[in-house]
Amino acid sequence: MTTAEAGLLGSPDAEQAAHAVATGRVIVTQDRDFPRLHRRGEPHGGIAYCERGTRSIRQILEALILLNEVYDPEEMVGRLEYL
Repeated sequence: MTTAEAGLLGSPDAEQAAHAVATGRVIVTQDRDFPRLHRRGEPHGGIAYCERGTRSIRQILEALILLNEVYDPEEMVGRLEYL
């Protein structure tokens, strides 16, 4: 689900993170604000972060597939993973 599909385009990061928790989703992002949100201790359903321009789409997808194979959804809650 995209931010637009969730009706959260332009919403604050904390609101997007809260929506992810409520719907059992992990946020996949290149927005540098989300690792900061994690460091502040804001609750989230998990964050998969990739620095913009460092990975191809294929590499990002492969990393996300690996995360899905390694972690149960419950284990991603509150976790920040760098891709």
